[in-house]
Amino acid sequence: MFEPIWIYGAGGFGREVWALLQTFEARYKIEGFIDDYTNKKLIYNLPVSRSLGSNRKCTIAIADPATRKKIVKDILPESVNVVSSDVQLNQVQLGTGNIVCKGNILTIDIEIGDFVIINLACTIGHDVKIGNFVSIMPGVHISGNAVIEDGVLIGTGAVILPGVKIGAWSKIGAGAVVTKDVESGSVIVGVPGNCIKKISYAE
Repeated sequence: MFEPIWIYGAGGFGREVWALLQTFEARYKIEGFIDDYTNKKLIYNLPVSRSLGSNRKCTIAIADPATRKKIVKDILPESVNVVSSDVQLNQVQLGTGNIVCKGNILTIDIEIGDFVIINLACTIGHDVKIGNFVSIMPGVHISGNAVIEDGVLIGTGAVILPGVKIGAWSKIGAGAVVTKDVESGSVIVGVPGNCIKKISYAE
């Protein structure tokens, strides 16, 4: 029996999640998209709604961590984990509302919170801890024993070295190599990564 699901977000990533869900259609029946920033009425012949409504399961396919947190706070959606069939979860603790795309390698004894996005072709090493509302863009490599706190966004191709702690709501620039701990609310760029500014954030 198909499980009905809505995709919250009709932008590029939302459409990528639509494609991902096609690969295990025997489980889910996609009912449509929810997005209040588009005038489109249909996407891939599916309706676009401006609100989730009641008693609807969804996956939140929006890359920005703060936006995902606001959606969860405002509507308390019933969410599901969407994990590509090629991703093995060996001794991985997985919360709820997460999206794990194709080509990811998660090794062993990893903890992942709620409403986390792990985009394409990332590697996550042993004993890594990832908080809630984290966004990990394509091609990121996180080495063993690293800690990624709530709301962190890690840009495409960034590298986090072993044991490094990334403080909450920080942003790591594309291609950055993070060699030391990062304070909460930092913007890190470069090789090695350096803080170029501090940003306000809410726990």
